[in-house]
Amino acid sequence: MRKLVIDLIFKIAHEKNAFDILEKALMKTSRKKLKESIIECGILPEMFEHDSSEEKLWAKFSDIVLSLALNYLGIDSKVLRARGNSADVFGQTINYTIIADAKRFQNKSVR
Repeated sequence: MRKLVIDLIFKIAHEKNAFDILEKALMKTSRKKLKESIIECGILPEMFEHDSSEEKLWAKFSDIVLSLALNYLGIDSKVLRARGNSADVFGQTINYTIIADAKRFQNKSVR
């Protein structure tokens, strides 16, 4: 799945609605693929330039993966679209609320 996501990010990075395209592509991710993606999203692809549109979309990929994981755990969640000084993911159950600022390790990797 990693290669597919990287290829998609390169394809859509400069589209006005890139986040929407990425989110829609990932919404039907199976539990098995989600398990793989939880590990994969933590490793920033080497071919993304620092602070590029691609790198920022990869961060959104990690937010989407976190949100999907919470949903699979029965916690209704969504990725927030606010910029700066804001949580990235919001989750809620009857008993509690979760706000998360998903971060990732920036290890070098190859495609």
